[in-house]
Amino acid sequence: MTTIDLIPPEILVQIFSASFYLDDNTDVILHSHQGPLLISQISRRWRQVALSASQLWSSLSITISPSTRPPNISMLKLWLKRSSSQLLSFTIIIEQFSLLNPDLVLLSQSTLQELAAESQRWKRITLFLPGSQQLLRGIFIHGAPNLESASFQLGHWNADEINDINHILSLSPSLKILYWRNRATQWTSFDSPFESEIGNLQVSWNNLTDVDLNTWITWKAALDILRQCSKIVNFNLHHFAYGPDGETKEDYSPVLLNYLSSLGIYQLELDHSLAALFDKLICPALRHFHFTCGFIKFVAWPQSSFLDFLVRSACHLRTLLLEYTGIEEDQLLQCLGQCSSSLSCLKVYSNAAGSICIGDKLLDQLHPRSTAFGECITLCPNLRTLVLHYNIQCAEGALLTMLQSRTTLAIAQHHCTTCNVSIQHVSFRFAKSCRPNEVDLISLRNLATTGMNIQCL
Repeated sequence: MTTIDLIPPEILVQIFSASFYLDDNTDVILHSHQGPLLISQISRRWRQVALSASQLWSSLSITISPSTRPPNISMLKLWLKRSSSQLLSFTIIIEQFSLLNPDLVLLSQSTLQELAAESQRWKRITLFLPGSQQLLRGIFIHGAPNLESASFQLGHWNADEINDINHILSLSPSLKILYWRNRATQWTSFDSPFESEIGNLQVSWNNLTDVDLNTWITWKAALDILRQCSKIVNFNLHHFAYGPDGETKEDYSPVLLNYLSSLGIYQLELDHSLAALFDKLICPALRHFHFTCGFIKFVAWPQSSFLDFLVRSACHLRTLLLEYTGIEEDQLLQCLGQCSSSLSCLKVYSNAAGSICIGDKLLDQLHPRSTAFGECITLCPNLRTLVLHYNIQCAEGALLTMLQSRTTLAIAQHHCTTCNVSIQHVSFRFAKSCRPNEVDLISLRNLATTGMNIQCL
């Protein structure tokens, strides 16, 4: 008997499970040389352990494509049988935009039918499905009462095919997390307006806490959805845009989102829809805001609307990420002043050409300083993470001096009553025209000896 044979079965199951499932969203590939199927071939004892632990079979991932050899239906049936009454999580990847031959289409439909028969045990599902194959046509579930998370990544599905998905959504009363990705047929049209069918989803928006819409979506559609999401905590909009026919001219009442903690918005090109969205939202629980833009050619950063949104919400932001926004230094200072006491993470990115928004004025505000009354004050006293890429232009030594003042030792020495934590993680990238001299660069990198994790390029 070897040492490993002395390990109790329940500990072996924990070891196997930890090796299969790296996190809650990881599914085991259904293959004879993967996961519990492999374990059951190692030894008689391991086989007994694997077959007796139905939880090891509660997750699976299947990929069907012309370039791979997919598992057969009998293997899937065996896996489902061994999972017993466990709740199921699965990922089905049917290769996007590939021309599936009739055998693979049949295999895809048979796979989905086998899983549909177990819909009452669904807990989390992830489906990568190409459009125009009608893969869910005729596949009906009797209900998915335990389904909590659903991810649909689609290749430009049409209205008829969306109805097939609506059948699943309408029978999932426990659904809390929805990831929806529907894109145009051609890669080059991904960021161009197209009918993403997002408005046709028959989902109980009021029950959702996490929504990620990775598809072209207009201001009106986003507001209509948010108006129904009274419990929303995390919300991401990808490919958000103004929309046709001047829809932002319509009069919409404000939307109060009492539980929204994280809001992410991504735009290919900055347009007026961003200001229009800010003007209608009230988010008192907002803690994390991310905005990323690809181009800022024609529309300026909507400072007034964003600042009004922060003031109106009276939220305590902890994370502020602004990427390629064109924001100016005075505007950024205004925003930071509104969330100064709560902010712990600031990330501001520009492109390599250098749209400067970090200068001596902002760096001076981040430096602890004494007032005429002997008080020590500083902007963002609880800042722990600072990322500034291609947007710094300051006097020699200004950046170094600010960082040195925000080390643990310096804070202890100047007895600042408002600044109790040091900046711990720093990342800088400099445009060629704004690079510090080599002496300052060396000194910046040497700050690592103070306990500050710093990347400086």
